[in-house]
Amino acid sequence: MNLINQIGTNLKGHYNNIKYHTPKAKLNEQEIEMIKQNGLVHFTRYINKDSIEKNGILGNWEKYIFKSERGFSWYYIMNKETFHDKLDLVHSKGKRKEYDAFAIIKNLNDEQISKLRIRRETDDAIIYPDTLKTNKIFVDKLD
Repeated sequence: MNLINQIGTNLKGHYNNIKYHTPKAKLNEQEIEMIKQNGLVHFTRYINKDSIEKNGILGNWEKYIFKSERGFSWYYIMNKETFHDKLDLVHSKGKRKEYDAFAIIKNLNDEQISKLRIRRETDDAIIYPDTLKTNKIFVDKLD
């Protein structure tokens, strides 16, 4: 690939990352069923374990990319087959390299599920527009 094509590909990738950054699509029935069966995964630091298990996954109020994302918490559908791919993606993003743990969130109610949005255009990231707390949250260290 020549240099001009490479530059064009890189620019298109950056444009798509900005254009599609905030997840907007509602979940389809298959995705909802997968969440009900497997839960959501959230990558974090192990030092947050007690807080997460007590208070849930807090919405991000400090460092958000777009003002419209203020208070969001971020997830992926828990899937053992894609877990390491999602982890590698998260670790590729700045301070997220420090993440040494993950939380599995299960038993979301219908109202919580209805507020989830997915970013299908790039990586299937899911947002919840606030702190997400259920009666079944488990945090463990990464291998």
